[in-house]
Amino acid sequence: MYGYGGNDGTGTVCSGPAFLRLQCNRETDLEAFLDEHQEPVTDYDEGMVRRLIERIAVYSDHLAFEFKSGLETEVQM
Repeated sequence: MYGYGGNDGTGTVCSGPAFLRLQCNRETDLEAFLDEHQEPVTDYDEGMVRRLIERIAVYSDHLAFEFKSGLETEVQM
């Protein structure tokens, strides 16, 4: 079983194909959002952060970003 604790307010838990459709929809939404914003980001944009980022973890030597698409990256400080 796959879980989804998204921000849709439903607390939905999906399994199998339903989860894959949900993940595909999230990726499609993300691609559309990024296509709308072609210019480089130079200022903090609250809406963009809330739409793209699931979680940010702050450590003593780096930041870890988890995107809603499932991608993760780290930035050394």
